[in-house]
Order: sequence, then structure tokens, then C-alpha cells
Amino acid sequence: MSRTKKIDKQETSPEIAEKETENAPVYIKNRAFFISLLFILIYVLFTRFYDLGPRAFHHDEGIHAFYSWEIANKGPACYKYDPTYHGTALYFANALVYRIWGGFLHVVATDANSRFIPALCGLLIILLFINLRRIIDYRSVFFITLLGAISPTLVYFSRFLRHDIHVALCSLAIVVTFLYYWRLKNSDYISYCFAMVALSFVTKEDTYITLFIFFSFAFFKLLIEKSLNTLYSEPDIMTYLSKSYPEIIKEKRYRLFLSILFLRIITLNTLEYYLEDKVQLVKTKDFVPVDSLKRVITDIKKDISPYLHGIFVFITIYTVFFTSFFTNPSGLFRGVIGFFSYWVFNQQMAPRIPGPFYYYISKLCLYESVTLLFCLIGIGYLLIKKDRLSTAVFYSALIFIYLYSFAQDTVPVLSQKYVLYTACAIGFFYVLWGIFRMIFYLEGEGTFTAFIIYWSLSSLFIYSYAQEKVPWLMVHIVLPFTILAGMCLGKIFNEGKAYYKFAASIILIILLFFNIYSSYRLNFKMGDDPREPMVFTQTTRDVVETSHKLREIAGELKKKEQETGEKKNYTIFVDNEVSWPFVWYLRDLPVQYSLPGSAEDAQRGIAVLSSIEKSNSVESYLVGKFSGEHKKLRAWWIADMKRLYSYLWKYYEIDDNVIEGLKNKISHDKLQVITCLKGKAFTREEIISSLIKLDFDEEEIKFTADSFSKNGIEAFLGYLYRFIFFREVWNDTGSTDYMFYLKKDFSDLPVLEAKPLSGYNVAQERPVTMSPTICKDIVLTGNKGFGKGQFNFPRDLDIDSAGNIYVVDSLNHRIQKFSSAGSYLSSWGEQGSQEGRFQEPCGIEIDCSRGYVFIADTWNHRIQRFSADGQFQLSWSGEFYGPRDLAVDSNGDIYVTDTGNCLIKKYNNKGELLATIGSKGSGDGQFQEPIGIAMDKAGNILVADTWNQRVQILKPDGTFVSKFDISGWYGNSIREPYIAMASSGNCFLTDTSQSKILEYDLKGKLLSVLQTDSILGKMSAPIGIAYREEDKKLIISDITGNCIHIISLEK
Repeated sequence: MSRTKKIDKQETSPEIAEKETENAPVYIKNRAFFISLLFILIYVLFTRFYDLGPRAFHHDEGIHAFYSWEIANKGPACYKYDPTYHGTALYFANALVYRIWGGFLHVVATDANSRFIPALCGLLIILLFINLRRIIDYRSVFFITLLGAISPTLVYFSRFLRHDIHVALCSLAIVVTFLYYWRLKNSDYISYCFAMVALSFVTKEDTYITLFIFFSFAFFKLLIEKSLNTLYSEPDIMTYLSKSYPEIIKEKRYRLFLSILFLRIITLNTLEYYLEDKVQLVKTKDFVPVDSLKRVITDIKKDISPYLHGIFVFITIYTVFFTSFFTNPSGLFRGVIGFFSYWVFNQQMAPRIPGPFYYYISKLCLYESVTLLFCLIGIGYLLIKKDRLSTAVFYSALIFIYLYSFAQDTVPVLSQKYVLYTACAIGFFYVLWGIFRMIFYLEGEGTFTAFIIYWSLSSLFIYSYAQEKVPWLMVHIVLPFTILAGMCLGKIFNEGKAYYKFAASIILIILLFFNIYSSYRLNFKMGDDPREPMVFTQTTRDVVETSHKLREIAGELKKKEQETGEKKNYTIFVDNEVSWPFVWYLRDLPVQYSLPGSAEDAQRGIAVLSSIEKSNSVESYLVGKFSGEHKKLRAWWIADMKRLYSYLWKYYEIDDNVIEGLKNKISHDKLQVITCLKGKAFTREEIISSLIKLDFDEEEIKFTADSFSKNGIEAFLGYLYRFIFFREVWNDTGSTDYMFYLKKDFSDLPVLEAKPLSGYNVAQERPVTMSPTICKDIVLTGNKGFGKGQFNFPRDLDIDSAGNIYVVDSLNHRIQKFSSAGSYLSSWGEQGSQEGRFQEPCGIEIDCSRGYVFIADTWNHRIQRFSADGQFQLSWSGEFYGPRDLAVDSNGDIYVTDTGNCLIKKYNNKGELLATIGSKGSGDGQFQEPIGIAMDKAGNILVADTWNQRVQILKPDGTFVSKFDISGWYGNSIREPYIAMASSGNCFLTDTSQSKILEYDLKGKLLSVLQTDSILGKMSAPIGIAYREEDKKLIISDITGNCIHIISLEK
């Protein structure tokens, strides 16, 4: 018995237990593995989907959600690809969610369900991590899944409506599906892989970077394993040359070696080896030339077929999404060119959001400490056994690059070009050398490991170099780092010695708790607090509270209207400068995105939201009727690192001991002032500057400053500790503010009068004095298509001296000519950048006296001149950015609205620049997105100053004359107002946002309103307009209806 007990005791010792666990049956291991994963999945479901709504919508989230909501309401045609707002997939996916939530009959959009798709992507990323179990060992998969589940970065952006988590999902899916195809030889997976590539392309432009990393790894791998190894293993060429030409070889051996290597690099031997493998068939004993050739061709077809199928899948997805379900054919072109022109050339050459090279590494240290640490440990652990030199190269390069980038902030000489270029060259050499050696030594089963290391480091360096430093791009760095760290942990726990495992376990547990705490604070406690570094220029809680307040008021007013039967004419005035994300929050309320133009106009407002700059101009209309409150729109915190580093050298703080020591040394008044600064930290420069302003003399400054001096290192570490654990910051946060004016008494809101309709009368919600507008003799011409007389997004139009109508058929990239009655006559132009071709032209102007037709060739950024029958004459570009419209004066000079640059440019009819008028802004003579332009009888210029929601009148030399505000041009879908002048001096303006034609006199009085979606033919989106004096007819283009309306009007 005693012996039995002894044996039992021995068998339960830790060593035996560990051995038993390692040798346990597979089903026991699998059961433990899947139970662990089940708990992780429960955690993932909670952190990704719980309480998605409360955090304030970021500016970008508001844009994405609003456009999705518009698509859900109006259909895919209302949105077309714009590189500024990235791919279309996010918008269509969210629109589908809104429809599903409403049972497909209605649209239900909330803050919570807007974030459902990102949360779903976050969950799918974790499931794809789990599916790596067919490629790597179970322990590695467990650690990858665990690190992905608790990653503060992945959790945060799984609860954030941006494209990056979608692209991360697609990137991971590309890798997994390709590896499954490679391992299982199932051709279906290559189709899935191509589908993921396409979905990534139609989501965001980071796909180009991701694919560059993937393909460059394949290039380097093939180059090393095929070219170099083959060259070394087949020395017959060099041997032959050495025997035949010994003198030449002796002198030129190095060059010959490089020449042969270069030829192999060009082909990478890939095609050579593939065909060699297939042709082995013809070397068999049963050699029949014809049959063998057929077998080779059949085999090649079989191998290529899955790739052709995958390419078809790619083209289908790419076409459907970039053309907005075939409603925007030009999206195919802009999907490629738009990305490069906007994100590569514009943004990289002129950085929009620059930052230091170490921007991402500092955030990784703060949020992904466990992942970063085990990546660094793991790379050394994986490489050191095979190649110590690679390890040394990797770490020295990493340390050198980041120490140098940190030092640039504090040592100005390091930013000098000669120093900078030398440092970059050294760093690049080290990194390239390290990459080559790493890939070379991690062969065979280590290829996947080498790929993950390469993916991780390439992502880190490329995004660190790129000229847009924003937190959401961290997703693309954290994803491969998470896989790498998990694989490193798996390697340690699979192969490491006991003390390695013990040390790794202790570090892992401590850092896991820190990560979970960081994730909780970021996602559930400080998600919209600017002191959290992951939060970037965040919408404040003030916006959410303001929006909720306005929704409550609107709900109460609606309820009261139902009870009394009396409809009120009210709106919410929102200054365009503070419109986002109010456009989302107030999406289904009556909102006018401009400020009231008079006290009478302000009476319609239940609230006014104004930028601080414009608040003084509007307050005079609101005195006594509205209460004002100062609020914050967006807030941010930019770490002042120079200030923090300065504390290392000298730190100054005023406390009770300092004040006590100064009591008998300085005057009572000065002591009182200093007492007010108690508790604040200063650099030496700041404290001396402050004391000089307080009239301290030199002696007082010296002993006062010395008495403030503290231990700098202790203060530095204290600030760092308080920031890491409690987010106490060492410099102030910044903000963009707004004024919230709320009406005090809602009982005096004007009543919405219903006016009697006559014939096709379409005047609604107008002053009592306004005459009804009657439409008669309505003629429609055209429909959607590419044939003669058909349109695809018709925009501006004009009339020649014979009454013929010229229409800019924008997305068909041509000009069409019709008779005065609307019959098709001719057309010219096609897509392209050559002379006489167009890229989405927008504007047209006919110089009847000279017979010229001028076209604003918008996305070729130029003006083209034609004869009346469409013969090309000349063109010019003038550093335009999307010119939209033109006008010609009596001298034949042309005025162009250079919309993107917010300017008016004046040319003679030969294209020579005469003057540049205006600048970007909201002052007199300044513009925000000018579009329509026309000339009045006096020769003055009328400009549709779109985003300022006004018409400005200028003299031909650009001198400001007058302006008047427009009750329209709301929203952000299609807002391109054009102008037509009548001989009476009145002007007609299109308002696509409200489906209206507005008639004003030149003093700004609204004379009539034509509600176009009520007339025969249902013109939903009027855009281009011309007025024909001979028969008093309006000719209007309908951009979404793809037709032209010819309308007679009577009062």
C-alpha cells in the first residue's frame, strides 16, 4: 500500500502532469482549446456589440452614416464614388442595415445600428484568427485570438464607423483564403481570395498598400530562393565561361555574375519552372507527341481556370460598387485615377495631417504593449538560433530609426537635409539587409512566419512614413502585429524552456490586465474624451445633448400640431461652418444650413447654431427672443512633447512652500498674483516670460525662478505615470466652439399657410404676397441611356441665337444639341483627356455674337472652346480644380467658377488670364464652393456662392457690389446650383436639395417658387437652367431623371 501511494504521489508531480498534458489525446486538447475560445468569443461579442450608441459620433462617422441614410432613402444613384470619402462598400452595407432594421419597408437609422457593420467586422476578424488553426499550431491560434480579442485598437475601431476595420477584415481574409487554397488545392478559395481583394478595393484605398506588401514579399522570396539558389546550384555557365575566356572572367567576374543574376531576377524563374514541370510529361516512355501536347495544354487550362474565374468575380464586384450599381459608369475610372490623384499626389505632396515618424510606435507602446513586446521578443527568439546577425541587424535598425526620429524633435540639427538624408540611407540599408537575411533564413515551414514579420514591419514603416498620421490607420499595423505576437507566444510555450514559459506567463498576465483596463477605459469610459490619445478631434457631448434637446422640442411641436390641427412653419438654422455632425444628428428634422438673414426670418427658427465667428452678426436678430449658450463642437488634445521633454532638464512649479518662502522677499501684490499660479507647471522660458509681464525686476526674477525649481526627472516621470494610468495631461485641450441659441417661446412661431393651387401651380410655403406660379405647355425630352437624345446625369445647358438647346451630358462625356422644341439634332465628344474629349464636363456658355461654345471640362481641369457645330478650336488649363460653370460678357471675356479653389477667373476668348477674383471664405467677395455664374444687363457678375448659401453680385473687375441669402441649397448630396437671367433683371436659381426653382430680383426678394417634383413629369433634381426670352420658357435639366423639361410659366 505504501508503495502504491508513493507511486501515485510521484505521478501527480508537476513534471509528470506537464508531460501528460503534452501527450494528452488530441480530442482532450481540442476540447480545452474550444472551451477557451468559447470564453474569448463571449468576451468579443460583449466588447464589440454592447452599448454601441452612446459615444458621440465623430465628424467622419457622421458623414458615413448620413450618406448611407441617403442611399437607404433614395437608392444607390444618389451616391457616387469620391476618393475624399473612400470606397462605396461601407455606404451600401450600412444602407442595407437601415433597411433591414425597418423591415425593408422603412428606413430605421440609429447611432447604434450605424456601428453594427464595424462590430460585425470585428467579430469576423476574430473568427478568421480561429481559422488559422489549419495553418499554424493550436497554441499560437489561441494566443492570436486572445490578443485580438483584448486589443484596445481593434475593439475601438470595431465600434467606430470607418472603413479601416472593413479593410483589415478583407486583408486577413485574403491571407487566409489564399493559404487555404495553397494547402487544400481547392479552387473555390482562389475565387474567395479575389472577392476579398475586390471588396477591399471598393472599401478603402489602403488596399494598394496592403497588396504592395503582399506582392513585394512574394518578389523578395522568389528572388532569394529561386534566383540566388539556382545561380549557386547551377555553376555550369560560369564554369564554361571560366574555361573558355579565363582572362575576361578574371577581370569581369563580378559584372558577369550580376548580369546573369539580373536576367534571372527579371523572370524570377517562375514561368521556366512551371513549364518545365508540365513538359516532364513528354519525357515518359509512352511518348506520343500530339497526345502529350494536348495533356500539357489541358493541364495549363486547368491551372489557369480558377484564376480566370477569380478575375471575373473581382471585376464584377469592382464594377457593381464603383458604378453605384450601374448608375455611375465614370466611377470605374475614378476608382483608380481618383485614388492616385487625391491620396498619392495631393495628400502626400501637401500633407493634410502630418506627424512624427514615431507617431504609431508611441501609440503601440501605449495601447498594444503586450503585442509589441512579444513581437520584439519573438522576432529575436525566432531568428537568433538560425542567424544572430539578422537579429542584430533588425534590432539595431529599429532602435536607430526611432531614436533618430525622437531626437529630431529636440535637436534641430538632425532635421538638416545632409544629416537627414544620411540617416535615412543608413536606416534603409539596415532594414533592407535585415529583410533579405530574415527571408533567406526562414525558409520552408518558416515562410509564413517570415511573411508575417515582413507584413508587420512593412506596415509599421510605410504608415510611419506616409503623410497622414491618424489613429485609425493603426488598425493596419496592429492586425499583423497581433498574429506575429501570438505566433511568438505559441513558439515560446511549445518549444521554450520552463523558465522562459514562466517569465512569459508573468509578463503576459500583467500586460493582459493592463490591456483590458486600457480597452475598457477607451471604449466604455473615455470613448469621446479628447485626452484619450486614440480619440482624434472628437465630437463633444455638447453636440449630442444639443441634438437630443432639439429632437425633444421638434417632437413636442409635432404632437401639438396633431392635437390642434394647426401646422407651424419652423426650422433649425445651422451655420455651414458647424454643420457636421449635425447633418447626421438632425437628418430628419427641418433644418436650414445657413443663418437667418433678418429678424423676420429668424422668427421661423426654434434654434440657431452658429460658429463663434458669425455669432455677432446673427445675435442682433435674436435679442430678447432667444437664449444663447456657448458650447464645444469638436475637441482635441495634441501632446506637447517638447514641453514634456523640457521637464527633464528643468521643471518649475509653485506650491505652498514656495509661497511661504517668498512672503518677505516680494511685495504683497506680486505674491497674490503668484499665488493664483499655484499648482501649475512651467518651463524656464515660460516662468521668466510670466514674471517679466508681472513687472518683476531682474533680481526678483532670478531668486523667484530659482525658488520654483524642482526635480525635473521626478516631475517628468510623475507626468508620464499619471498620463498612462489616469490620462492626466500636461498641456491644455483645444476645441472648435459654437453658439446654441434656443427660442424662448414657441407659441409665436408663424403658421404654415396652405395656398390654393391653380393648374399646375407649384408654389408652396411662400409669403402671402407672392403670386402663384402656373406651369403649362410642359415638354419632356430624353431618358437614361447612351444613345442619341438620351442622358446620363445632364447638368448645365444654354441656348444659342436660334433657340437651339445645348446640354452637357456629364457622365456620357459629351455635349448634345436639340432644337427649340426639344428634338435631337447632334452631339459631340467622348470620354478622354485629348482635345475635344471630356471627363465629366459640367458647365456650358454660348457666345452668340461670336459663335463660340465654351465648355467647363471639369475633371480634366480645363476649358475647351468649340464652334457652334462642335468643331474643336482650342483649350486651356489655368491651375483649375474642378471648374463648374462659365459666363461671357459683351467684350467676349470669359468668367470661370474655379470651384475647388473657391475663385472666379477671368480670361479672354483665347484663354489668356486677365484677372483672379475672390478667395476662400465667407466675407464679401469671398467664396465657398462657387458653382453657377451669369451676367446681368448691367454687365455685373452673379455668382452662386453655394456653401455660403447666397448669391454675390460683383463688377467685372471683381469689386463687390451686393449679396443676398438663399432659402435653399441644403444638404450634401447634389448641391450644384446654376443661374439663368431674364431680361427683366430677375434671376432663376436651381435648388436640387429641395426640388425647386427659385426666382429672385437683384435686391434679394424671393418672387416665386417652382416646386418641380409636383409638376407633370416629376422633376426630382433640377440642376441646369436657361431662360428663353422669345417665348418666355424655362429649360431645366433633371440630373437624376435624366431628361430636359421645357416649361412655360405664367403668374
